[in-house]
Amino acid sequence: MTEEKKTAAKAAAKAKAKAAPKRAAAPKAKKAKKAKTAKAAKAKAAPKKAAPPKAKAKAAPKKAAPPKAKAKAAPKKVAAKKAAPKKAAAKQAGARVATAPRASNGAAQPSPARKPVSLVTGACGFMGTHMVEMLHAAGHEVRATDLAEACKADDRDKGRFPSVLRDLGIEPISADLTKPHTLGSIAKGVDFVFHVAGLFSYSASWDALKAVNVGGTRALIRAVQAGSPGLKRFVMWGAGGVYGFRDNEGIPIREDDPPEPPNDYLKSKWRAEWEVIEAGRAGGLPYSIIRPTTVYGPRGVYGAGSLLMGSATNALPMVPANFTARIPFVHVVDVCKAALYLSGQPGAEGEIFNVNDDSKMTTVEFVKYVAALEGRSAMVIPGFLPVTAVRKFAGRLARTLQSLAALVGTSSPLEADSADYLGRDVLYDNDKLKSLGYEFTYAHAMDGIRDTLRWYHDHGWI
Repeated sequence: MTEEKKTAAKAAAKAKAKAAPKRAAAPKAKKAKKAKTAKAAKAKAAPKKAAPPKAKAKAAPKKAAPPKAKAKAAPKKVAAKKAAPKKAAAKQAGARVATAPRASNGAAQPSPARKPVSLVTGACGFMGTHMVEMLHAAGHEVRATDLAEACKADDRDKGRFPSVLRDLGIEPISADLTKPHTLGSIAKGVDFVFHVAGLFSYSASWDALKAVNVGGTRALIRAVQAGSPGLKRFVMWGAGGVYGFRDNEGIPIREDDPPEPPNDYLKSKWRAEWEVIEAGRAGGLPYSIIRPTTVYGPRGVYGAGSLLMGSATNALPMVPANFTARIPFVHVVDVCKAALYLSGQPGAEGEIFNVNDDSKMTTVEFVKYVAALEGRSAMVIPGFLPVTAVRKFAGRLARTLQSLAALVGTSSPLEADSADYLGRDVLYDNDKLKSLGYEFTYAHAMDGIRDTLRWYHDHGWI
């Protein structure tokens, strides 16, 4: 090979060598281009992929907010722990409501409170049975007591009606005020005492009246004070007649007028009142004293009861025109209703109250009204008939009847001391009772007398 050819071959080899890197670089450029493209694509896609973390980063405070809220609520949790007793009490209250009766609309009603326990003495008698009926209707647990013989069976002649109590589901308990050992059990755990019992007789001996009305009241007070330290009220049955007869007739008698009892029965009632008053002063007995006047109503046998039945059955009713004295009446329902009302009045504690209605019916009006109810006309005798003379005659007649009744062992239909009220104009002030808000069921005797006579007819008494 010539030198020229060798030189040309070497030059071609060098040129080939120089060109080789250029061909090798091509793949690198492609790779770089691809990488660059990929990076650009990734760079473009990166914000989209990275956005959720940024959103998370922005939302992080929102997620962090609950811990802050929890931190703020922490004191409430602590307070709730401090208020745990209230929650417990609320749960207990809720438990009580859950078991309570429900109204017709499904609403839970509060559980009924414990029934007040009321003791009634003389519970089988005229006023006692009415007192028991009223307490029973008012939701009281009634502890009714009377003499053993009075608890056995009804006896209209003696004014005993235990069947009234049994019809209410109340079994009378025998006890004797003159025998203190019989009073202990009945006087335990009572809230109220309605002391109706007493010996009502204008012809009984002073010893008998004192033993029952005075000594019996004292024994009952001691039994109640020993057995019922939580006593709320002791309501004592006094008598409107303790004021006696006044020279100034026609002027209403007030509770602050001094008592002047005119006979042994009324003296014993006044002494019984004094036992209660002294127990209040010395022993803190919470008491109220009522002084009923002429009490009438269903089951009434004595006093006004005999007056009503006698007048209703009188075939020839007549009355002197000058018998204009007024009769102080009060229905038995109002006597018992007033007793119950006063037992719950703070302003009645340690006080005495006249219990008499608003009517001022004269003797003439009474005779004419009863006769009209029975379908008769009363004869009003004109002229003037001396009231005092009539009263004395009635007294002598009453004493004769009492003597005859004693011989045969019965009671007289007319007692001398009762006759002494004939023709006397007696009025009683009842403002003190009404000032405490009491409202009479029978404010006027005409309504009460009408209903009472209807009861006597319906039950075959007249």
